[in-house]
Amino acid sequence: MLQGALNAAVEGLMRGLALELAPAGIRVNAVSPSTTATPLWDRLGPEGREAKFTSMRQRLLTGQVAAADDIAHAILFVATNPSTTGSTVLVDGGDALV
Repeated sequence: MLQGALNAAVEGLMRGLALELAPAGIRVNAVSPSTTATPLWDRLGPEGREAKFTSMRQRLLTGQVAAADDIAHAILFVATNPSTTGSTVLVDGGDALV
């Protein structure tokens, strides 16, 4: 529940900034990842990490946990597309839909 509130706050801030900064030619976007395979999950130990990722794979529509490169591609997209502002790009394997 807290994570949802935080995400909503970040998205609201991003939209407000996009509106406010547009006259200055500044674009503002957000990238919202779900569980991503990074060293952060190593703290669970090998078995815990694999259990977490297996559970996520079974739940996600894509059947895969995002890699750090997947997030980087989304950031590159919003950073280089001049027609994108005020957008949230979900990199979540369909997590928001399930």
